[in-house]
Amino acid sequence: MGTAIHFGDGNLGIQVGNSSGTINFHAAARPETPPAPLSTVPFRRDPDFVNPDGLLDLIDQKTSAGARIAFVGLGGVGKSQLAIEYSYLVRDRSPETWVLWIHASNVTRFEQSCQDIAEQAKIPGRKDPNANIYKILSDWLNNPRTKHWVLIFDNLDQEEFLFTTPTSQPDHSSRSIWSYFSRSTRGCLIVTTRYRAAVSKIVEDDDIIPVEPMSESHAVQLFEKKLGTRPSARAEVLDLVSALDCMPLALVQAAVYIKKRSPRTSVKQYLEAFEASDEDKIRLLGFEGGQQRRDEESRSSILITCQISFDYIQERRPSATDLLSVMSFFDRQGIAENLIRYDSLKDDPDSSGSDRTFHNFEEDIELLRDYSMISVNADGMGFEMHRLIQLAIQNWLKTQPELELWTARFICCLEEAYPCPPDDNWAECQALAPHVQRAVLYTPKTTYGLELWAALLFYAAVFSLDRGNFVAAEMMAEKSANARTELHGPDSQETLSSLRTLASVYHARGDWDMAESLQIQLMDSSRRVLGPEHHDTTRHLTNLAITYGSLGKLEQAEKLQVQILDTYLKSFGPEHSRTLGAMVNLSITYRKQGKVKEAEKLQLRVIHTRKRIKGTEHIETLGTLNLLCHTYRYQGRLQKAERSQMQAVRSLTETVGLDHPATLHGMKTLSSIYLDQGRFEEAERLRFQHMDICKRTLGPDHPYVLRDMKAIAQNLYSSGRVQDALQMMIECVQLSSKTLGTEHRKTINLISIMGNWQRNEDGSSSPESVETPFNAQSDENIEDYP
Repeated sequence: MGTAIHFGDGNLGIQVGNSSGTINFHAAARPETPPAPLSTVPFRRDPDFVNPDGLLDLIDQKTSAGARIAFVGLGGVGKSQLAIEYSYLVRDRSPETWVLWIHASNVTRFEQSCQDIAEQAKIPGRKDPNANIYKILSDWLNNPRTKHWVLIFDNLDQEEFLFTTPTSQPDHSSRSIWSYFSRSTRGCLIVTTRYRAAVSKIVEDDDIIPVEPMSESHAVQLFEKKLGTRPSARAEVLDLVSALDCMPLALVQAAVYIKKRSPRTSVKQYLEAFEASDEDKIRLLGFEGGQQRRDEESRSSILITCQISFDYIQERRPSATDLLSVMSFFDRQGIAENLIRYDSLKDDPDSSGSDRTFHNFEEDIELLRDYSMISVNADGMGFEMHRLIQLAIQNWLKTQPELELWTARFICCLEEAYPCPPDDNWAECQALAPHVQRAVLYTPKTTYGLELWAALLFYAAVFSLDRGNFVAAEMMAEKSANARTELHGPDSQETLSSLRTLASVYHARGDWDMAESLQIQLMDSSRRVLGPEHHDTTRHLTNLAITYGSLGKLEQAEKLQVQILDTYLKSFGPEHSRTLGAMVNLSITYRKQGKVKEAEKLQLRVIHTRKRIKGTEHIETLGTLNLLCHTYRYQGRLQKAERSQMQAVRSLTETVGLDHPATLHGMKTLSSIYLDQGRFEEAERLRFQHMDICKRTLGPDHPYVLRDMKAIAQNLYSSGRVQDALQMMIECVQLSSKTLGTEHRKTINLISIMGNWQRNEDGSSSPESVETPFNAQSDENIEDYP
């Protein structure tokens, strides 16, 4: 058998004679032909892409050779979609540019992406088992023959691995992964991340591009593109994109959900289901599907996407997760810094809360901002969070054993911040009102938390009553009373205080029979538990007497008020504020009874005392002067009433401002005086001014606004402008139906007046034959109430 002959690469033409063996020839491998520049982006282009607020133009301005930029924002806000679209734009404009995509969520996927790039670009040396893939890729990127490239690090949410030595590489270099890319100046680096601090060592601060939820118009455009059809009801689409906070991933979820179930599911039906409850929101937002341009590790549910951010935060700073948990209970807007800095975060005896120093608090806030979980208000003193983020946190908390702890801490923070009493702190109470509405939803299970919750709702009920929000006031007073009954029993002072406020709500909205019944019950309980001479018992008597006056039971009202005045004179003396308040209440009853001399005498006595003790310009002095002017009206002394009232309004405006309730009351009285004098235009102009201020300061649904509208309508009718009067009265009926209900006696009364006017307009009688009555109830300035 012959011997085999082998020719290696070095054979350059040796001739072989006779050979009976096998001849093997190993030719040298031909050098690989490098491919033309290409893209390794693993996602198809989205034909429905919407350029959010011109960000693509901003990217163009910042991308050049050696540039590094970062897209930072919430998960699901569209960072990767922006990078994908930009990658295709680059290839459209410059086919000679390499576009290279690296999955940067962890070191394993980062390294695999580098190997994939090396394979697709056929980078020499990539198959050498002893080669360092990072060095190979770095050398290739810096090679002048590679020319132009764009490198994208997608989902770099945990950047630590970039600054460590890669243990998987065989050369055991001490260099970090990032060091291989940091010197690249021939191309552009784009990073997407949820965490701003993750790119702080890579990208200059000025080159970090925040990616926020879309504008409303862009959100509508994206939703309609994904839905495939343009819904006929544009208002429903606007409501839906608002409910979804204009978050792109949530919008795509919703569109795919509706499209899959069409025609059985419409935008309107989806919106109705979404708004039905938090449970329905969570169910719908948990839907996954339709997002083909997300990494295989990324989820298509906005809730799960948010959960990933929570996990990152929990890993980095558990205290920041604690802070975020408490913040999620507040209304998502206007979370004042003082609410979440309070020592109450550590004072709960049922908890093991830790002290949060100023330094730690600021670090927690910084981390939450870096993850786009919260944003800072323009003044830098408050915080906001996106609606869907808040929902996701609350959903996550339901699975945690600390849920009750965070509930109690939220209530504790809010109760400690709420002004007590709320009377002179309207601005603070109004700022806290949205947070209180959130607190109503949570009934603490611990005794400590329930005690604070009941107190908070009591204070907020008083404020809502003052603001004329009777629905909220009644609901919160009832909940407070029920909680205090559970804690302390039905006859405790705390329970009776909450019930007293509830009775005040009944009185203020005109349900005087209900108010009377509850006030009699309260008076009996207070007498039995506290005694007939106790201040709280007397206060219940005061409120009952006022209700008697409203019901027209003037003799019973007078009897109680004389008794109360005698009690205060004996207990506190003639110049005590409670005694003076009792005199004022009695004077109002006297005036209703026609005892105008007795009323005037008491009011003058109160004015002289208050002038001497508190001064001529004090609000209590001027408030009593308002009442005296009403008494002058009843006496027909209109010039004296006008002169005194103008003085009172001028002084009140200078002392407490035009928007103060006492000033507004004075303006209303002056308008009534003008009306009595037949000065209809001046009366109407002043009443319109009063109504506009009430709408602005108290809200368009406040009872004062309804009173003004009724008075203006009556003035219009009396001056012969019947159609204008009827139009105003129609608005009165609509507002009364909305705030009091269609069956309320005030609504029925307004409907009756309007019906009479319409019949008169048909010719049965003339406007002059219809008297515009003076409403004795409308001028009450009741003191010591509720």
